[in-house]
Amino acid sequence: MTRLLSDDDVRARLTPELALEGARRALVEAHRGGLHAPPRVQAELGERSLVFTIGGLADGAVGFRVYQTGIEESDQAVLVWDPGGGLAGCIVGVELGAARTGALGAAAYGAPFFTSRELTHLGAALAGDAAGRGGDADITLYASTGLAGSEVVIARRLLEAS
Repeated sequence: MTRLLSDDDVRARLTPELALEGARRALVEAHRGGLHAPPRVQAELGERSLVFTIGGLADGAVGFRVYQTGIEESDQAVLVWDPGGGLAGCIVGVELGAARTGALGAAAYGAPFFTSRELTHLGAALAGDAAGRGGDADITLYASTGLAGSEVVIARRLLEAS
């Protein structure tokens, strides 16, 4: 059954723990090659644009987020299909995007990262495949390139928990 969730549903059901779990999974899956997320696609439509971020997991779950630019404020929509091809759900509003951004930051903050001057993939440290930082005084920097599909992972986790 396809579910439609609004910002009210996201605020009521998406706990920080659930968002963080989804963000960590997206980072680890991206590192291990299990999250495929091509570059954003932007469709210019005169004064406005629609931007699509797309992600697919190795198990067959896929989805995308679409949002509008060129105006001050716009809802986003995230659609997720299950591995069997059924539309699992659609999440509409702005809350999921804010939760995703916060969860990715929290994953970076709480992860054991970068003990050397060499950069490594954030998911590698989360997965335990790379050495971590030495202590709280160390700083974690990460590039979010290739993580556009992370909202699909978080949305899928939210839909599974709903």
